[in-house]
Amino acid sequence: MELTDYLLKIAPKDNEVLELRYNSLIKLGGSNSNPNARHYYLTSALELKVLEMKLRPATGKIAEQLTLKSTFDGMVVSLIPEKSIYENKKLISFFQT
Repeated sequence: MELTDYLLKIAPKDNEVLELRYNSLIKLGGSNSNPNARHYYLTSALELKVLEMKLRPATGKIAEQLTLKSTFDGMVVSLIPEKSIYENKKLISFFQT
């Protein structure tokens, strides 16, 4: 990922470099057990995709392929049940159709 920092300084709109960085961030986030590090990597990947969408016209293909299951699977957090027994958190999502 450090190499993509240098490449993006040279060619900030290079789609191949942006895709390589995105894939690196997703892999790092998906394989990291530290929730803070995972959040950083996955949020950075999301921000990169938002930047990329601003650079290219949106096609809507991603939204068509995204299922509710894959959305919630991406939100999975590893936790220790014994340490979170007294936690009561809610997730509220609004979807526009």
